[in-house]
Parts: sequence; structure tokens; C-alpha cells
Amino acid sequence: MTVAIPEVSREQLDKYGGPAPRYTSYPTALDWRDDVRPTAYPGMLHLATRFDDPLSLYVHIPFCERRCLFCGCNVAVTRDRSRGDVFMSGIERELETLRQSGIGRRPLSQVHWGGGTPTWLTEGQTVRLHDAIRATFGIVQGAEVAIEVDPRVTTGERVRLLAGLGFDRISM
Repeated sequence: MTVAIPEVSREQLDKYGGPAPRYTSYPTALDWRDDVRPTAYPGMLHLATRFDDPLSLYVHIPFCERRCLFCGCNVAVTRDRSRGDVFMSGIERELETLRQSGIGRRPLSQVHWGGGTPTWLTEGQTVRLHDAIRATFGIVQGAEVAIEVDPRVTTGERVRLLAGLGFDRISM
């Protein structure tokens, strides 16, 4: 079988060939500033409650069972699943802050779990995270609900669980 390789123009190389921010970072590192302090967070949340349009939510699960050779993300390689419970407690505290701020009344049009390997979480922790997000935000009909998985450690059972929770896109 012969596969045709399309020609790449000089214009395409110039446009797409240079350095770019990593896609896993949002906002991108180019948008980060040193002058934003944690004390500004409540005011930023309050400002965001003044709008009604849907939000996008990204949850970074920093754990992996095994390191991917291509990954450049902030991860912790571990098989100690109890670390997921400590992580979940922190996420739940953050979601409670969002609930109290009033921003949770804005629906989500996109939800993405990345990392790390979100399927590193146990099934119970996965459901716990899903439920905590749903207790804070409504999710609009037709929302994109996506997750990154490592196919080396993600089972068919886990994929069925994710589908049942409403995930409609998997990235590997």
C-alpha cells in the first residue's frame, strides 16, 4: 500500500513551524503574569459572576501509573491511590469556593479532565470528582465532556463508566 504524503508549502512551514505554547496549558503560558496574587482570586470570581455565558472547566489530575515518554506535563508517577483521596479533598474545597462565589450558576459548555492520567483515579474517585463538579455547575445539553486517557492502563470497564458519566470524547 502506498500512502501519498501531501506537499508542505513554505508558507505553511513559516506559519506552523515555530515554537508555540503547549496545548495542555490554559491559559497558555504566554498569558500568565507574575502580578496576579492569590488575594485577587475572590475579586476575579466575583467579577465572573456578573456574566451569564457558559464556562469551560479544565481539571488537571496530576497522577500517572507510568510516565509517557512524550509528556511534558506536571505529573506525579505513583501507584499509591490514597493520594487521589487527598487530591479529591482539595478539589472539593475549591469547588465549594466556586459554589459560594456564585459562579456555579453559570453552566459549563466544555469539561475536560487532563493531566497526568485522569483514569489513574479509582472508579470511586472518578465518580466522586464527577459528582462534585455536577453539584457545583450545570452542564449544558450537547456540552463537550472530554478526558485524557493512557490506553496502557485504561480498561474497557473504565471506558464504559466514563461513557455512563457523560464523557463523549477521549484523547490518548
